[in-house]
Amino acid sequence: MSSGRFEYPDFPSHADFVKRYRFYSDLTGFLHAMTRLDGTFDTFITESPHMDGRLIRARRDISLRIFDAKSGGFVHVGELSDFMERDVSSIDLELALSYSYLNERYDRVSFKEDVFLLRADLDMDVLTLRICLVDGLGRTREDMVAQMVVDALRRHLI
Repeated sequence: MSSGRFEYPDFPSHADFVKRYRFYSDLTGFLHAMTRLDGTFDTFITESPHMDGRLIRARRDISLRIFDAKSGGFVHVGELSDFMERDVSSIDLELALSYSYLNERYDRVSFKEDVFLLRADLDMDVLTLRICLVDGLGRTREDMVAQMVVDALRRHLI
């Protein structure tokens, strides 16, 4: 199985979160589900960006990019989903979570996003997710990112 084209060479050697899941598809199916996750959003409760102890309801926008060695960097996940080889065993994604909220005057205010690197390794029927926070304050924990991925897989592969 090949994997080099979609593996980011600077992926951290120590992941913040690692978990294995049963997965009865290939990474093409995984990438198809991730394509559907890209561009979605949800809301959650978090501390205000001013860190004053006040809780706010914030919007979390999800953006995904896949590493492609041919281009030398991360490209939008929708650009490669149709061109992925069947025998790929590992892919790296950059998942950016952008945050915003409505202030007192109902103006949308953005604040510091979180950027995660996600490596998906498929060995037989076991999908291993390795997740690292590479930028941001960590308003979303790594296990919550993994849960977003698993929920997307359940929605789009069943």
